[in-house]
Amino acid sequence: MRDDLLATVDSALGEPGRWQDKTLLVALSGGVDSTVLLEVLTLLQPRHGYRLEVAHIHHGLQPIAETWPLHCAQQAQQRGLVFHLKHVDVSLSSGLGVEAAARLARYQALNTIPADLVVLGHHLDDQAESVFLQLLRGSGPAGLAGMGIDELPAGHPLQTPVLRPLLALPRHQIMAWALEKQLTWIEDPSNQSLAMDRNYLRLEVTPRLNQRFRSWRQGLARSAQWAAEAQSLLVELAEQDVAHIQSYSLGKPDLKSASDRGHEGDDAACLPGQRLAYLTLTDHRLRNVLRVLLTQRGASAPPAPRLIEWIRQLRVAHSDSIPLMIWQGWALRCWGEKLWLEREVKSFEHSDQPLYLEWEGRAPQKWEWPGGGEVEMVYVDREETFSAQFGVLLPNLIREDCGALTLKIASGAAKIQPSLTQPHRVLRNLFQEARVPPWRRGRMPMLHCARKLVGVPGLAVDPSWQAPAGHPGWQLIWRDPGLTCYNLKLFQSSS
Repeated sequence: MRDDLLATVDSALGEPGRWQDKTLLVALSGGVDSTVLLEVLTLLQPRHGYRLEVAHIHHGLQPIAETWPLHCAQQAQQRGLVFHLKHVDVSLSSGLGVEAAARLARYQALNTIPADLVVLGHHLDDQAESVFLQLLRGSGPAGLAGMGIDELPAGHPLQTPVLRPLLALPRHQIMAWALEKQLTWIEDPSNQSLAMDRNYLRLEVTPRLNQRFRSWRQGLARSAQWAAEAQSLLVELAEQDVAHIQSYSLGKPDLKSASDRGHEGDDAACLPGQRLAYLTLTDHRLRNVLRVLLTQRGASAPPAPRLIEWIRQLRVAHSDSIPLMIWQGWALRCWGEKLWLEREVKSFEHSDQPLYLEWEGRAPQKWEWPGGGEVEMVYVDREETFSAQFGVLLPNLIREDCGALTLKIASGAAKIQPSLTQPHRVLRNLFQEARVPPWRRGRMPMLHCARKLVGVPGLAVDPSWQAPAGHPGWQLIWRDPGLTCYNLKLFQSSS
């Protein structure tokens, strides 16, 4: 048994030398599965030549868990390994449920620890239970595919490569190995709570399945493999349909004006192609395309009924309407000729924060912005290359001697002079011409000096306040929370 388990993990690691001098990070909960994984990887370390480190993510969801970090630290110390302890706060109001929220927090914390590979202790029972639960929830192929031995879904919060070398082994074999080696581990009392779906399945359902269907775990694991293949084919089909959407859009320049093409094509929130191109697909292919595009950008797949209803609205929507679907912190809209995916941003109308900020004009400063996200005033030398990842910028620098300024929530009725050759313009008209989406306008910051509008990110800076060409000055950065999920070039529009 010992040789079988070691051989399974050894095979999953690949040929000796593949991980030579690389850092492998074991996610150690303290339970029997991750403890066995840690011991096996310690035994195999001389053969493969990797650096082994240990991470424990502390949720603090139950009082007994306060002793677990010390136990895990001792396990690492006994083996002479580097130990990382991360404390996380689990959001109980996210709508994900305690289990899912804790899992998300764990992966986010693991992502902050430098490593070449994160090794996880999931096993065959975990895989079978996951597939069973997804089946009961009515999931499609993506959910029924379960966990891959070395794969994570697109947009997963953990971006480090992963390996699940125990995935083909049943829990009873792992337990027997731990007893043979006389390992010590933690028993989580919450595992006995029937309030959690996975525990109910494990404690109440699987004993009956074991009596009648001895190989039900292996059967569900094979079904997961078939579902993973089917999902791969659906992704390939979606990629073909996206190519069709882009080709159709390029071949129909009359679908929108030149001003539309200029701004929307650069916006990180826009899905590829144009609205009418999506509508050339049948409903089931359109649902498939949207699921793939959304998950590739980090969003969870929306519930099927909501997606079906949103597509129905999309097909009948007038040009001035904005079909909207909100789910699990995401928002999908159709506006103009584009589909827009952003993080859902809560309204600031009932915020306790003031709707303006004061800047003394002498030193760089960063604030939480009442309209969402954050704003920052940065001193910029014209001789330097300046970029602001995830930021919407002023089109020009503010002059160095600008003095004190006030930041206020944007108002469409305000006026600004876009350039020396143009008269003062109403901000509402500039927003429309620059194709700034309506839902962003009311949370965008504006710079004022007394009652005079000085500048608006992405739109204009009053000429009398611009830094002379080649001179240093001040740059305002607004990090819109709807867009900070994208590692892409964000919206910047010139006047």
